[in-house]
Amino acid sequence: MQQGAPIPVGKIEQSCKPLVEAVTDNQVTGLLGAVQDHDDYTYVHSLRVAIYLSLLGHSIGIKGDNLLTLSSGGLMHDLGKCKIPHTVLNKPGRLTDDEFVVMKTHVDHTGDIFDKSNDISESIQVIALQHHEKIDGSGYPLGLKGGKLNELARMATIVDIYSALTDRRVYKPPMEAEKAISILESMPNEVDQNLLLHLKAYLLEATGLPE
Repeated sequence: MQQGAPIPVGKIEQSCKPLVEAVTDNQVTGLLGAVQDHDDYTYVHSLRVAIYLSLLGHSIGIKGDNLLTLSSGGLMHDLGKCKIPHTVLNKPGRLTDDEFVVMKTHVDHTGDIFDKSNDISESIQVIALQHHEKIDGSGYPLGLKGGKLNELARMATIVDIYSALTDRRVYKPPMEAEKAISILESMPNEVDQNLLLHLKAYLLEATGLPE
């Protein structure tokens, strides 16, 4: 990506097929455990977002190629972070205001990467370019709100936050799943609570999230 090469979308979709099959067969626990132990954070986070997007999509009835699109979008949603300095990307602790401005540019960088490829579907672009938008308009980069955020964007926002909270970092252990869900439940103006209910219910069934 840093050399401006086009994205091998076909290969990415092929790599996501086993992930989608694991989700549809309710075999995600081992998959999540294996991913969690990898030491490359952005790679791990992207894989986990792909898995949880697939879980959420499956729980609301999305199937086949559309489920594959969800997982592919999750895998590619943070491509622009390859342009963010490591001092910002891997900083242990809260970013300064200036650092956060730099971090937010990863969405624009993802868009630039997509512009160099001709076969990025609109659905994948929505997932990648709107996963930091909030339904009250407080998100970025566009400040979209309410009806301007389609279901894919709402799904991506929930999953990105959930994964970030429960990811393991060098400087912090992963948050317990039930606490992460509780935090999302305390954000009714920012995230779609109906979709969150679907994710919570499916996590109860698929990964043993406590009641």
